[in-house]
Amino acid sequence: MSARRAANRIRSMPKPSKALLRRLGWEAFANYASIVMTLVTTVIVASALGTSDFGLYAGTLSLMMLVAPFTALGYGQLLVREAANADRSIRQAVEAGLSQFLLGNALGLPVVIGLGTLLFGSTPRGVIIALALSELLFGRLIIATRQVGRSIGRGAVSALPHLASRSLRLGGAAIMVGLDQATVTNWALLHALADLGALLIGLRALAYVDAFPHHLARPSLVRIRAGLVYAFNGSAAGLKNDADKAMLLAFGLPEAAGAYAIAYRGINAAQQPLIALLNASTSSFFSTARTRPESMLRLAVKYSRVALAYGATATVGLWLTAPWLAAVLGDEYGEVTSIVRWLSPLPMLISLHLFASRSLTATDRQGLVAIIAIGGAAVNLAANWALIPREGWMGAVISTLLTDAAILLALWLALTKTQPRTTNLDPPDVGGPQEQPV
Repeated sequence: MSARRAANRIRSMPKPSKALLRRLGWEAFANYASIVMTLVTTVIVASALGTSDFGLYAGTLSLMMLVAPFTALGYGQLLVREAANADRSIRQAVEAGLSQFLLGNALGLPVVIGLGTLLFGSTPRGVIIALALSELLFGRLIIATRQVGRSIGRGAVSALPHLASRSLRLGGAAIMVGLDQATVTNWALLHALADLGALLIGLRALAYVDAFPHHLARPSLVRIRAGLVYAFNGSAAGLKNDADKAMLLAFGLPEAAGAYAIAYRGINAAQQPLIALLNASTSSFFSTARTRPESMLRLAVKYSRVALAYGATATVGLWLTAPWLAAVLGDEYGEVTSIVRWLSPLPMLISLHLFASRSLTATDRQGLVAIIAIGGAAVNLAANWALIPREGWMGAVISTLLTDAAILLALWLALTKTQPRTTNLDPPDVGGPQEQPV
């Protein structure tokens, strides 16, 4: 393609709206600031704890992130769908699924704490309890407050609790190291307290936009069924992203888990602009799905082109800057350079399947997304189980890259070969006579 044709093609692309640019600006600011604070926090904590103790923390945290979608029962995703209903206020959308979220946590927290104790015998019980509360309860409610801001187009409401969480964690890490009290138990406790503080700030933001819940709607079979679909999808994605770190720890390789977790933090930092674009486009995808479902493929391709350009740049950048992370952390983390370079294609792969997945979900084909995600998670889990005992972190790398490539192909096949539908999850009014209480 000639340079002139390429320039004409770029000029002919539809320009984003001012509202989208404003939301994207807030998301980008929150995510870039989060990247800096998370990287600084990671360097402080990893250097203070060492690879073994940091591996205990990272592996346990990965387990919590694996099960969090189930204990939340899809609350964040359901909130977005409820908020898209023109007949429902944002406060009603918040109230609609909150009771099932609390029910899921009441049932799930004890199970997860017991599972963590069984799998990670070398991890202190206090670490498991603190991280369970942080990720399953506080963290998921922070995500819900962010979804409210995205749903009503208030970028500040979305960004505030996220920034508060990261800044409070950074402050906690600095205090821990300054007082010479760097232990994995102390850090897990500070992690949980930081998320609790951020949640309180997020709840205050909800009150500011008249979205703070006034009462709890009884859980309904309609929402629980829909929430379970989202939970399977989210948990399967979590298995793909986090099972490797938990399994490295479960197989008795805490040092490898620590080094791999540090490398993955770098990869995740590089992916944050992609997440910002995805989050900023949430309302666009769901509104287009309701009015012009036949345009979803074109919308997915449009966003994927932009995402791919960034993903390719991030891949090159990760390869070139990988030695810097190991140099900052010291010789104990020498393997981080090789791990980052092997994982560097991930942003490019992720950029190509984010918007295909979002298009399928917005057009009521989340069942296909769940099937693909569960299949990918099963492949990833089996590959990690087979390869990690023999290859260590390299087995985790191979499993991750193969799984992401397979999911990418499956999502675009599903998007191009199945027919879009308008979204049909419009539950009746909260507390109305048509509710089906459990």
